[in-house]
Amino acid sequence: MGFYSYRARRYRGGELESGVLEAKSLDEALSKLREKGLLPISLEEASERSDGVGSILELLGRVKGSDLMLFFKHMAAMLKAGVSLAEALSVAAASSSSGVLSKKIRAMKGDVERGISLSGSMERSGLFPDVVLYTVRAGESSGTLDRSFERIAAFLEAQEALKKKVASAITYPVVVVAFSVVVLAVMSVFVVPRFEAVFAGLGVKVPFVTRLVFDFNRFLRERWFLVVGFLLSAVLALLFFVRSSSLKEVRDSVKFKVPVLGDLLYRTAMIRTFRTLSTLLEAGLSLLEALELAGKVSGSSRVEEAMERIASRVKGGMSLGFSMGEEGIFPLLVVQMVKVGEETGDIGRALENVLGWYELELEEKTKTLASALEPLLIVLVGGMVAIIAFSIFVPIMSAIQSLI
Repeated sequence: MGFYSYRARRYRGGELESGVLEAKSLDEALSKLREKGLLPISLEEASERSDGVGSILELLGRVKGSDLMLFFKHMAAMLKAGVSLAEALSVAAASSSSGVLSKKIRAMKGDVERGISLSGSMERSGLFPDVVLYTVRAGESSGTLDRSFERIAAFLEAQEALKKKVASAITYPVVVVAFSVVVLAVMSVFVVPRFEAVFAGLGVKVPFVTRLVFDFNRFLRERWFLVVGFLLSAVLALLFFVRSSSLKEVRDSVKFKVPVLGDLLYRTAMIRTFRTLSTLLEAGLSLLEALELAGKVSGSSRVEEAMERIASRVKGGMSLGFSMGEEGIFPLLVVQMVKVGEETGDIGRALENVLGWYELELEEKTKTLASALEPLLIVLVGGMVAIIAFSIFVPIMSAIQSLI
């Protein structure tokens, strides 16, 4: 006899339970869970311990969104072609370019063959977000797992496109600033010191601006470790601010108020929210379930809390449109589109229209950000280059005049 730890859901009600039971084998443990009316999510020997090195490598491994998207696309195609679920998982594991994902898929295949539901095995893996798990669970209940996989693939593809769009909006200014820093560093280390030595040798009296540039460059060369330490501290402080859960509310209140960029981040959060809401409703979830999940993927505690309040009002009998209007974070046009969708009985279509509107808005904001930053960067970089050029050119002219 051995002991097995388990996590499972009740067939009726869907409550999550966990515990330990005694059985002669894994198969007997599964049978005992089914007799209790439980659907296994995870089941393993209580004495099992994961390999330390393997766990570290798994933590270091990253699964890209594009890899997940391809996995669900391939799974949908194979299930539509009549391939069994276990066989499709075996093929997907062999064809995946991600070692971490391939390992997870093989574990899922083993779980499915032992009688554990696919959604339960995916939840156990810790790799998939709630929107994916609930969509798969709905597909299992309705017998349309292939359609669920197609919805998930489309959802992940759209999310990847959104990430690329936001990244492209900030790539140009980051590249320009980085290039400017490199150019200034090269001038500080190689160019300016030579001119400083030449002017000192000729006894040329340099103006205040030139003296300031020479002093600043000398400070950078002699106290470079202070500069590096300051930059590293700034980066670490920024990372802590961005990733700390305790500062989430402060971070949200700040990031949406940043000129131009704040609007970009706000619309990104809304696109995530409404795309999730639309995907979950299409998968067959109730409006309340979809609302509770949609806010969690927004990446904003402010939006998440708003969606929770909306779900609470809808549960109390208020319509979705009027409930959204109470929050004050949704434009009047968005609220009106949802109200019209409720009146016509086509809320799914209305949410798709809202999503499309936010995507158009994001497109405009990315263009605005690029057009606003370009002249700013030109002035900034041009100004720095002009100061250095002026500080060197004026003493050169003075030296030439003294020789004439």
